[in-house]
Amino acid sequence: MEDVYVYQPLPTTGWIRLMIIDIAANVDDPISCTLKDHAADDDLSFEALSYTWGDEPAQIPILLGGKRFLCRKNLESALRALRRSDSQLLLWVDAICINQADEAERNSQVVQMREVYCKAERVNVWLGDASGGSDCGMELLADFSKIVRSDSVIKVGSTWDNEGVRIQGATSTLSQAGFFVQYKPVFAMLDVLPRAKDLDDVVDLLRRSWWTRMWTLQESVLGRRVDVYCGSKTVPLAFFSTFPWRGSHIGAGVALREVWRMADLRDHIRGQGRISLLLALDSSWNRTASDPKDKVIGLLGLLGDHNDMKPDYAWSIDKVYRAAFKALVIETKDLGFLGLISEERSLRNSSLPSWVPDLELHSKPGSDYISSLSKPIFNPTLYNAFHGRVIDNITTLGEKAPRRIVYDDEPSSRAYWRCIMADLKQGPLHKGYDSGKPTRLDESDLRTLSELSSESGRRRLLFYWAGFCRRGSQQLRLIEQFNRRFFVTKAGYIGLGPEWLESGDAICILETGRVAYALRQVNNENWTYVGECYVHGLMDAPFHAPKHVSHCLEYHLPRCY
Repeated sequence: MEDVYVYQPLPTTGWIRLMIIDIAANVDDPISCTLKDHAADDDLSFEALSYTWGDEPAQIPILLGGKRFLCRKNLESALRALRRSDSQLLLWVDAICINQADEAERNSQVVQMREVYCKAERVNVWLGDASGGSDCGMELLADFSKIVRSDSVIKVGSTWDNEGVRIQGATSTLSQAGFFVQYKPVFAMLDVLPRAKDLDDVVDLLRRSWWTRMWTLQESVLGRRVDVYCGSKTVPLAFFSTFPWRGSHIGAGVALREVWRMADLRDHIRGQGRISLLLALDSSWNRTASDPKDKVIGLLGLLGDHNDMKPDYAWSIDKVYRAAFKALVIETKDLGFLGLISEERSLRNSSLPSWVPDLELHSKPGSDYISSLSKPIFNPTLYNAFHGRVIDNITTLGEKAPRRIVYDDEPSSRAYWRCIMADLKQGPLHKGYDSGKPTRLDESDLRTLSELSSESGRRRLLFYWAGFCRRGSQQLRLIEQFNRRFFVTKAGYIGLGPEWLESGDAICILETGRVAYALRQVNNENWTYVGECYVHGLMDAPFHAPKHVSHCLEYHLPRCY
């Protein structure tokens, strides 16, 4: 049996390894390859691989420099699919080109991954072996491309044009009418194609795990040319972002959002050369990572030269996350990131400061246990506060809302419903409702609110809301009050906040914050962040004798635990 392969140290920083995959006349021939060191800034012609590691142990042997090297099954399948019968292939693969057992090398190589994927002539995405109708799905994508040019179709979610200039007035989605106008020739083509039934085979490709892994985001966004392989079939990545689907239901396991976001981020990279930390965090929010530190480290390639954040695998998880959000505050100069905290308080890493989201909990669809009120990516600041101020303290707490309906005369009933609906247009009860862009209730909505004073009106609304408690709907921007509880303050304000509120918690307006926040005072100088709150009428509140909330309200929150 061959000796086990042993890595030799790289010459110095700024060097990478590339693997040379030998020619194979037959597909069943053993995989044989060698590693060669190169300066990262050399003028090289090579390709890179983007794939998922998988959960199974590394136990498939290949020959590396004539010696035995164990890799995972998915990687072995990818190498078999990519190797050539007429020439050697120069390829960069993280699991082989980086000594994964050497933490110092991992740290130095991660910093260089942006350059690797940007310089690669082609990034090869490996979805996995062919199965079911995957071949039919890939063929249908190829046929579809003959009808629709990927560079002429509006990317859903894109805010950049083909020249890298932000589109004025761009929206995050196409309207339903605009969608069917845009794709009218496509639907005509699908109606006559004998393989129109294969649409579901394309959707099944979007259920592959590659679309939702942490590292694959930057690998697919940075590559100049990105081709997707599934078994022996291949198509450009762009075909997926321009492909519509007329299915009756799109489950949480279908990576449509991920596909469209990749297309948008590629436009950002082309237009700006980098991506903001806030956008990178939002884009990777529910992506999975084997190492929870990769929830931050896996974004470094997208950020360019980000001097305020240089995390290290030797750091603890809480230190990595703190560094990321300190850098985010410095970059954005506001507290909008607090809207990212949407996890159950009891599940959080107890070592994390209260104002830092626990990214490890957000590694799968449906991991937001409570909806954000402020939508940090899209919403403007609601309050123009120049200093952090305590407005009032909570005195009375209710159950999670909505549990039962209590109302008396019409004015208080309207105040109740404006509170329970977080003062947002929610559902078809309101004219101009758009679940993707929540807007505040206005005077024209008061007539609609009066209908909720009747039993039938309340029943219709609660029945509608109940549909959004199902697991498949947890990511909708709707029904902001679920899993929140009512509270009443000393001055008589009513509102909604996270269910872990306590009597005595302070309702505050924070400088550069987007909504009202609940803080819990620990001692004279220190406070704990509790969560976002909606307080009815607070925007009109007279700020008499405001009280400053110590240094924890400064941009870097040094004293907020």
